[in-house]
Amino acid sequence: MALVAYAPDTMIVVDNARNIEALSQAAQSSDVVLAVLVDIDLGFGRTGVLTHDAVEELARQISAGPTYQVCRSPGIWRSPSAHT
Repeated sequence: MALVAYAPDTMIVVDNARNIEALSQAAQSSDVVLAVLVDIDLGFGRTGVLTHDAVEELARQISAGPTYQVCRSPGIWRSPSAHT
């Protein structure tokens, strides 16, 4: 969290709900907002979620947290709460 406080544009990648919960607790204790990307497995079987539904679920969990913002790029899935 010290890095995020020093460099607020730091992005964190998650691929499961346990990551989200642990990071949320740490961010709340450090009073920082995390920029979070959902890691998607592109077929190499290394890391990331496999389905569109899993991506949506993690993005919803991220969007619901007070210490997160979902990072967005044009052409990439957008949070249902995105109004930009």
